[in-house]
Amino acid sequence: MNKFIEFITPEPGFPVKKAVIALGVFDGVHPGHRKVAAAAAQLAAELGVCTGAVTFIPHPRQILGSAGSLNLLMPENIRTEKLLDAGADFVAKINFSREIADWDAGKFLNDLRNCGLFEIAGICVGSNWRFGRNGSGNREVLAEFCRKHNIRFIPVEEVEDHGKIVSSTLIRNLTAAGEIDEVHRISGSFPQISGIVCSGMGAAGKDLKTPTANLELQYGVMVPDGVYAGSTEINGVNFPAVLNIGTAPTYEVKEKRIEVHLIGFSGDLYGRFLSVSILRKLRDIRKFDSIEELKAQIAIDIQETVRLGKN
Repeated sequence: MNKFIEFITPEPGFPVKKAVIALGVFDGVHPGHRKVAAAAAQLAAELGVCTGAVTFIPHPRQILGSAGSLNLLMPENIRTEKLLDAGADFVAKINFSREIADWDAGKFLNDLRNCGLFEIAGICVGSNWRFGRNGSGNREVLAEFCRKHNIRFIPVEEVEDHGKIVSSTLIRNLTAAGEIDEVHRISGSFPQISGIVCSGMGAAGKDLKTPTANLELQYGVMVPDGVYAGSTEINGVNFPAVLNIGTAPTYEVKEKRIEVHLIGFSGDLYGRFLSVSILRKLRDIRKFDSIEELKAQIAIDIQETVRLGKN
């Protein structure tokens, strides 16, 4: 088995210190997650110690088989950056496995307390967070453990929006339904898809003069088929992007693809990891009567995407 827990950041050699830890999966780092991190940072400031975010990789649901095909909302490096932005001084990961999933709540907490990376001065979690074998650990178990070991404990109430608890599941469902503005309003971020650029059929560059990066999805939730305005960052430069998500009926291609045209970019992206934010749906996918008609529509899509990027 891999080491139970290890730092993602800071670099190896970071001195062991007392810390208040925010504990959870934190997929998407939505407002509920940020509230937990903020509570940890506030308590850490009161105690004069560090703030840490302790997360799980892989997602427990991926290991336990309840959602084997579950795509995380964002890559590990972006999740780490967002947790640091939310107030963590460092981020550590629990290398989750079936063995760890079978630990009871007491063993999990004792191993965390004795991990050797830091001394736990406080723990903050979402108030309904569950852990341990069959979800046997809850806020009551945590509260008793913390009392026993003189650790401060703060259960943080969930963030609600119009009567719904803000969660990664809610954001996934809204994204899958194409509710892009609602995702942005609730989470503060637009839906994002990430993956490796792979080879495509080549028609976009050859016939349409608008070369595309074909994305093999690894992170994020697929929005409904359509043409979308988006954006991406490459080497610190932001590029507007037009995404075609779905088939290519004008070319009689029935296989679903993610094709991304980066406006103003030139270069080879094959094999590169790319993350693209989805800003707005421009139109449905449809079959055009000719390549020239499709080219004219793509020009309109590009113009609209550039306009949206300036607003």
